[in-house]
Amino acid sequence: MPGTLRALAAQNSEELNVAGLASDVGVPASTLRPLLDLLETLYLIQRIPAWSTNLTRRAISRPRIALLDTGLAARLVNVSADGASPTASGDVAGHLLEGFVASELRKRTAWAEENTRMYHYRDRMGGEIDLILESGDGRVAGIEVKATSNVGGRDAKWLAMLREKLGARFVRGLVLHTGPEAAPFGDRIEAVPMDVLWS
Repeated sequence: MPGTLRALAAQNSEELNVAGLASDVGVPASTLRPLLDLLETLYLIQRIPAWSTNLTRRAISRPRIALLDTGLAARLVNVSADGASPTASGDVAGHLLEGFVASELRKRTAWAEENTRMYHYRDRMGGEIDLILESGDGRVAGIEVKATSNVGGRDAKWLAMLREKLGARFVRGLVLHTGPEAAPFGDRIEAVPMDVLWS
């Protein structure tokens, strides 16, 4: 189990490839699957399923996997607070921050009045949205997580694509960032500071 958790922490907020992870850990995939179920039951990890307008594709696509405790994820990959800063390693900071946001949203959606489910999005053209929230009636919000205080319209590119694809079903797109200021990026899309999660 410790080796599996370390390997998952090293791949925090990335798509889960069970065969690749099993090879990294040195166990058969048939052993790894129940272990992942156990880690999820113990609230150590969460699987974030892929989102698509095609329900069949949604069911067969790979989930992303993230540790629910960002401090544990950082410790398992031996990264200090300074080492996780965007100036030290943007990739490490980005993956840890994405996992952190997913964990915080999971908490909020658990007690929210409206039932929503959390997904991630990736298409064949390279389009990616870190998190998608979908309500039971089909309304969708997209969230991009950026480990930087300097965001621009390019960071909302795929949110805008999703807005155009979904029309009225798309209710809001957020680019969460580490800076202090909010900025609009067009119709129903804006950049907002990370602390919006607690306000």
